[in-house]
Amino acid sequence: MSQLPKTPSFIKASDYFTIETLTHPGAIHKQNQDAILINQRVHQSSGFISTGYLETTSPHLIAISDGVSQSPNPSKASRTVLQGLLQSWESKPDSTPIQHKESIQDYLDKATNKKLSGMSATLVAALYNNQKFTIINSGDSRAYLIDALGITQLSKDHTTLQRMLDDGDITKEEAANASSLYDGLDQCFVARSLDGPPRIHTCTVALKPGQLLLLCSDGLNLYLSDDEIWDRIMNSESIGNGVVQLGEKAIARGGEDNISIICIGYSTEMDLKFVGCNNKPEGH
Repeated sequence: MSQLPKTPSFIKASDYFTIETLTHPGAIHKQNQDAILINQRVHQSSGFISTGYLETTSPHLIAISDGVSQSPNPSKASRTVLQGLLQSWESKPDSTPIQHKESIQDYLDKATNKKLSGMSATLVAALYNNQKFTIINSGDSRAYLIDALGITQLSKDHTTLQRMLDDGDITKEEAANASSLYDGLDQCFVARSLDGPPRIHTCTVALKPGQLLLLCSDGLNLYLSDDEIWDRIMNSESIGNGVVQLGEKAIARGGEDNISIICIGYSTEMDLKFVGCNNKPEGH
């Protein structure tokens, strides 16, 4: 990224966000274990692409959950996590991230019988209110802030590899060559877990003109680097075209995992000023 690209043609003046969504089971699986939440509905299908608009003056909730394939009924796990989040947000929209987390865990436990104990799913969500997005994540589904200056991961991976990095047990250079060995989840939502709700990571970001917020399951970033995600989005004719290209590229490189992407663009004139993220790790 040696020089800034030209302003993408889709950056235009408006009073709303453009939202583009894609979810796909990938090249191998018939069943989609990812679920997405947009327009106050949970979607889970063998192929789903949508385009829509969100008013900047109204609260909104978008989210992705990725069912853990090694756990019982991962498809139900991801749906249930998002249903629990939606119920919490609709009943108490002013709840804190920790309160939402506890409500999701309670909903998941009540929706699960003994045979499904242990079913698990990740979560990455963006709650919009008062001109800001609050990002919540648990697991390895991600949130990125993208603009002409680059791409920044807003979420924090809850994986064995990330914990080793945090503890200084491995360097970034070593991690790049060992990701497949230590990619196991360190935290996520687990039905009837004896440990209770998982740890979450939160941050708040005010999306500015010319910036994009992208949520994804790991079916995207397993196959495309952060720089490749940035390049595909920023050099596309539209947000929707960029999202489709990302999905196609991930599938072309193997696509062994489900792929889900939600991308939001604040469609007004380009503003190259980066808006930082006020990271607030939540430790319990």
